[in-house]
Amino acid sequence: MRGQLILLSAFIAAVAVAAIMTAQIALQMGSYSAGARTGYGIYAKAWPEVVDLADSHVLQATAKASAQLSTAATTTGLYAWLSDLPYYAAKWYTNSSLSLLKTALLPIGAQLDFKYRIFYTGFNGTLGPYPQAVEYSRWNLDPVRSGFLTIPGATLYRLVVTWQSDDYGGYYVVTYGAHVSEPGAAGEVYNVALADLLRKLGELEEEKIKSSLFAFLVDSQTCKLYQLPWWAEIKNCPLCLLHVRLPSSSSDEVSGFKLEKGKAVEVLLVFIPNLQGDEIPVLKSGPCASGQPMLSDIVKVNKAVNNEPKAAFAPQVGYEQYPWGGRPAGYSVSYYWGADEIASWGKSVVNTQGCYHSPTGGVIRNEYGVTVEDVPDFRPVARVYARYAVGTTNWAFNVYYKLNTPQEDDDDNLRNLGWRGFTVEALVKPLKGIIRPARLDLYYAWNTNPPPPSRHPICAYLLAVQAVVPAIVWTNWYAGNGVWNGRTWDDAGSLTYGTSWYLFSISADTSRVVYSVYSYNTTRPLIRLATKTTTHSFGGDWRFYIVLGSAIVDNPASGTPEEAYYAYVRVRPWVDPPPSVSLAPVDKTPLARPGRVDVVALSATKVEANINASGSVGLANVERLNISRTIGLSVKVVEWSVDGSNPNQDRYHYRVRVESTIPRGAVAAQFTLFYSLGSTYVNTTCVDNGLCTATLAEYLGYSGGRDVAEWEVEFTVPKRASHAIFVNVFGSKVAVSTAQPKLYALGGGTTWYLINEGDGTGVLYIPWKKSGQQVCTRWLADYSPKDPRFIGVYDVKYKCPNCGPCESWTVVLVPPGSLVRLDFTDSVSLSVLNTFRAQWQPPILPTPPLPSCPNPIYVRFYIPGNASKGYYVIYVPPSDTQGPLLTYGGVDRRSAYAYLGGSWKGVNLYRDGPSGVGGYWVRLEGDLTNKAVLAVFCQGGTFTPPQDLFRPPQQPSSYFWTLTGPVEVTLQQASLNEFKDGFTVVFGHYRSVPSWVALYNGTWSDSMLSCASNRRMVGIQQIGSPKWWWDYDGFCYDRHIWELYGAVSGERNFTISVARSVVLYQIFTSGAWGSGQNPWLRSYPNVVPSDGPSDLRNRAMTAFQRARAGVAGGQRYSVAVIPFTWPRPFFYVDSGTAVRGPFETT
Repeated sequence: MRGQLILLSAFIAAVAVAAIMTAQIALQMGSYSAGARTGYGIYAKAWPEVVDLADSHVLQATAKASAQLSTAATTTGLYAWLSDLPYYAAKWYTNSSLSLLKTALLPIGAQLDFKYRIFYTGFNGTLGPYPQAVEYSRWNLDPVRSGFLTIPGATLYRLVVTWQSDDYGGYYVVTYGAHVSEPGAAGEVYNVALADLLRKLGELEEEKIKSSLFAFLVDSQTCKLYQLPWWAEIKNCPLCLLHVRLPSSSSDEVSGFKLEKGKAVEVLLVFIPNLQGDEIPVLKSGPCASGQPMLSDIVKVNKAVNNEPKAAFAPQVGYEQYPWGGRPAGYSVSYYWGADEIASWGKSVVNTQGCYHSPTGGVIRNEYGVTVEDVPDFRPVARVYARYAVGTTNWAFNVYYKLNTPQEDDDDNLRNLGWRGFTVEALVKPLKGIIRPARLDLYYAWNTNPPPPSRHPICAYLLAVQAVVPAIVWTNWYAGNGVWNGRTWDDAGSLTYGTSWYLFSISADTSRVVYSVYSYNTTRPLIRLATKTTTHSFGGDWRFYIVLGSAIVDNPASGTPEEAYYAYVRVRPWVDPPPSVSLAPVDKTPLARPGRVDVVALSATKVEANINASGSVGLANVERLNISRTIGLSVKVVEWSVDGSNPNQDRYHYRVRVESTIPRGAVAAQFTLFYSLGSTYVNTTCVDNGLCTATLAEYLGYSGGRDVAEWEVEFTVPKRASHAIFVNVFGSKVAVSTAQPKLYALGGGTTWYLINEGDGTGVLYIPWKKSGQQVCTRWLADYSPKDPRFIGVYDVKYKCPNCGPCESWTVVLVPPGSLVRLDFTDSVSLSVLNTFRAQWQPPILPTPPLPSCPNPIYVRFYIPGNASKGYYVIYVPPSDTQGPLLTYGGVDRRSAYAYLGGSWKGVNLYRDGPSGVGGYWVRLEGDLTNKAVLAVFCQGGTFTPPQDLFRPPQQPSSYFWTLTGPVEVTLQQASLNEFKDGFTVVFGHYRSVPSWVALYNGTWSDSMLSCASNRRMVGIQQIGSPKWWWDYDGFCYDRHIWELYGAVSGERNFTISVARSVVLYQIFTSGAWGSGQNPWLRSYPNVVPSDGPSDLRNRAMTAFQRARAGVAGGQRYSVAVIPFTWPRPFFYVDSGTAVRGPFETT
């Protein structure tokens, strides 16, 4: 569960709803009117209490207005154009509150008029969903919003599905997942619609949910309604993971329905508690009533498709058509299989005879199979187990299902369903096992000799996600070729697992496959742990078997059972990018979640609300009543300092002055630390927890309507993490921060670079341009990178004064330490660029003039991890598939400059390989943690000698050695004590390619090249087929398999990178980067196997004393030690107008 930015208890205490107000009025006035035939005299005697009562509720409404305004500022403020959005959100809530308050006071004869004023300054945020600049499709809720289509007695909500892929007419299963702590609409402190619906569903017994919640498509042109199947996957939190099946456009389903790129479809959610029968009354008027003043209609529903996974994941659903729309009639096939179905799948015990090394041992008779078990507070699950005899190799237990399509005379190719791609998912919990206890494999169905069910996975053609001790791996395997046990994920060095629930996912289209692993919890939405995107050879032939089970390959079994739970398996269509899905009331604009969350605040902030009530209370004989109430909170950082001595984090000290209009409010202030991590964020209350502490330093008393206190706040944040401190006083909350952006611009015309050398996020509002009478288009054509750690980009659409002729704009966030490239449709000058910036932020400045640099090429380096050593060495390959990189245009570039700390600084540059024609080694110096750097490479100049390039700053000795013959070098530096984040050892050569390279401890012996369980060596060695094998300590299996295979000639550098969680092996060749020739790449979790050296078992290898390369006598090789971090750095090369990259590197 994400931490809540605002303490809900304080919010609820300050923001009483109208129902509570009405109840208080009835209770408080009841004692005065009891037994009276007319209330006039009694109320007249109690007029002081009447006035106090009205005053207290005006005070509550004022507190609510202040709380709503401050909430709107932190949830939508950074999307605002001229700060209008937060005010509109707050005014909507305030008007609603005052209207309800006015109605609630009518029973005592109150005739009150209200005026209010709300104001805030100094802070904005992107924590909540934003109004997206998209159009509604034909399938929207305009008839409902206009009141022309109503459902008496029902509570209405909506799902907004924004389609971002190409137009699509097939069926699709959309998934919504959120937590109540996440705001659901502009101005909300939490997801009000979600909380309200969850509360309603929580009051029902589970079986009654099917008859209480209905989903419909609404055709806004005809006012027809079409019921949709849905499934709430998590019983304890029905809307944490909600799946809704959108129909196809076939005549059997909903003719004319289509998902259109850039448009939003709205799904109407109707809550009717425990509907009796199968009919829902509907009232129609206006254009929905076919010319009649009012029309009543009956909508028939099928409860059987509600909360039913088989209906939600059915590839075809037949619809009964009616004049009012349609309802699902049924389905013959479902692509969802629960525990009972999995238990009925085919089963086979298989081995590798005839296709791989001969098997030994086997599966113990009567100790394998599938059983269905009930897991308390969860659901029935299938337990798939097999016990292998001690010493068994190359045996497996398969539980399989041939995926069929519902069409007759079909070849069972999913592409025939009109899908763009497919996703196969399994909810898995690895239990016991020391080898391979859990598998989700897709066996190619056309590879039929022998039939797929009888194949061991290493003999099959397959895609897979598997639990292989100690990590979850991905596999793209063609019976001896491809990637087996891929352990390097795009966003994780290695993914170790425990005895927990995981969602394994494999998504593919005609050319790509995306493997994903999610953490699964019964109280919150899914959390993605890792993804991997690569190519595959399925092509357009999507015929396959789904295979579960366990497997033993080369690593002998120990006799321990290999077993796992499977809750379900399901298949559904897939598109990339996927649609965004949000839940909201029906009367809001389309909303989307932000890709990057952030809070931007100044050092002094304020929020204030004032409400005036005037009028009379007739029954109490009160005339000319005038009540004025103000709730205000202002906060200022009066002193601050920062300790930046830690290279990876900063420790801040604030002295904060708090002023509140509430007596003792300043003393009751609560403090929360917020910092952004890109797409996620951290917030924690400031108690003595190591991250943030808040201590009352001095109470200055209450005077002149102001309560004043000063607090000492100390907090720690990662280096270059956008951050703020929230101060909450009874629901009113403001954010303060001394962080400020320092934006520098380089470029001109349609392309600009923005560099943020400050410690705060820079904000730009780029209006859309209107051409002709109707067409509005983005001024911003493209941007780079796309990574939310380094940029946030949102297209916003909102109707409001001063929002421009298009009422649409693009928000660009440039985080601290970032570098972004912006490309515009028309030429933009620096002065125009400055009109885009948030006017409460410092101006964008031009970079100082670049030193003389003939034929420049710009390269953008991004280091998303820690760089504790104060420098980093990055490898840039000589070319990619489009041609040369730094020698683009046939120009030899030997010098470079980098923009660091507000100025251009020379960069050490070295080119390796024979005669210096290999890859480039670039050394950046300075504070580089979570930093992006713009470098420019210039024609001419002189390369830096490697002894100097690999020498750390301020160090007398170089971390570079040249050796002759098969001798070793002592490496005191190759240690995680020296390199806290990680280190890379680079082996280079001059003529002959080494036959092996190795890092080791102790005394070298050639026997170390032969794998043994007690070996202490990490290396790369030339074996035969494929040419290179990798080695990790005592691990002796699949060492011949790489995740990227490079060329078998032209090898230039061997690198072994070591971090606490992963060891990464790479071979850089002379081939083009990304061509399949360069580089070789493989990783292994840095965990010594349980049968490895006894003093290292289940621990990480943290240091190596020696390095050695296998070269002949008289041949030279080199060794260098450089920093390493994970995630790996990446870079872009901007060759003219072309953007090439991103390239991941050392």
